[in-house]
Amino acid sequence: MKALASLVIFLALFAFSFDVYCKVPDDVIAGRKSDIVVTLVDELSMPYMGQAEILPSGGELLSENPVEFDMGSVILKYKAPDKAGEVRFEISVEGEMPSFSVEVLPDYTSMKSQYFEIAEFGGHVSMERKGKNLYEGVSSGEKLFEGDRLQVLKESYAILEGPGGNRIEIAPNSMILVEKVRSDSKTVFIRIEVIKGEVVSRVTEELFNTVLLLDGKSVTAGVRGTILGMEVSSDEVDVRNFEGKVWVKAAGEFYDLPRMKMMRFGKNALVQFERVQKETMERFERMEREIMKGFEQRAKQLLSTFGMEEMFRIDMRDFTRPIDKNIKSFDEMINGLRKKWRKRNGKGGN
Repeated sequence: MKALASLVIFLALFAFSFDVYCKVPDDVIAGRKSDIVVTLVDELSMPYMGQAEILPSGGELLSENPVEFDMGSVILKYKAPDKAGEVRFEISVEGEMPSFSVEVLPDYTSMKSQYFEIAEFGGHVSMERKGKNLYEGVSSGEKLFEGDRLQVLKESYAILEGPGGNRIEIAPNSMILVEKVRSDSKTVFIRIEVIKGEVVSRVTEELFNTVLLLDGKSVTAGVRGTILGMEVSSDEVDVRNFEGKVWVKAAGEFYDLPRMKMMRFGKNALVQFERVQKETMERFERMEREIMKGFEQRAKQLLSTFGMEEMFRIDMRDFTRPIDKNIKSFDEMINGLRKKWRKRNGKGGN
């Protein structure tokens, strides 16, 4: 008890502002219950211990409120609102109001299954139907349903059109899987896995509220606006916001991606999230042990080793950068391929 009191007094010597991070292992679905792991740390990356009130902008918090943070974290029991969209959580803690956001996805289980049509293609494009281990050539107007894969080879392209006029444009040397394509009278829900290569989605909101997700390895990007790009290689995942509002979920955490910015995740990037969290907790535990032994000065030295590069979560500025290509260059590539294949008497295209 004396050691704990020493720890509290030691932390009280500093006036802190707070940063908050959330980790959502699974999708948050409209109208359903979810667990949200919330981590609260101060500006020196020290985990917060104490009570705080959670104020969501929508849905229902099922956990007792105020909640108790244990070693900086708490698991929130939460029921999402019936409508999909962004929910913002504010945390009232020691006069501060840090916040985080979670994306609520529509409950697609009650929606009607839809399909994509191959609106246009050129070159060597093939499709594998769900449950079949065979790729076959495609034709214009052919339908892709949930579970189907599309493969676009070198110097080729494909343009898919889905419900609500939403389009998926696929660059050469790419492969996608149609995970979900559904709709009801108000909403279109589309989820595409980019297995490799580059894809650009163009979302229309004229008739429907469209929720479109692109998955690449352990990264998910969702578009709230119009034009989103994802490129997946063996070593990296690039997410590009060409226009509108885009969110990215990586290692269970949500981030906003500004217009004309991109996020690049290397093959080890997601592992780094977990490593930094683990190392920070180990340092905190060592510091606590030093205080319990009465070595406050040694604990202060250990605390001073927390630099801005050793934060509880890696700073997303390490991953966010100015966009490396614009949508015009992508369009020029597709148009060039279109002209090439039309010159060949329409072979492989329409």
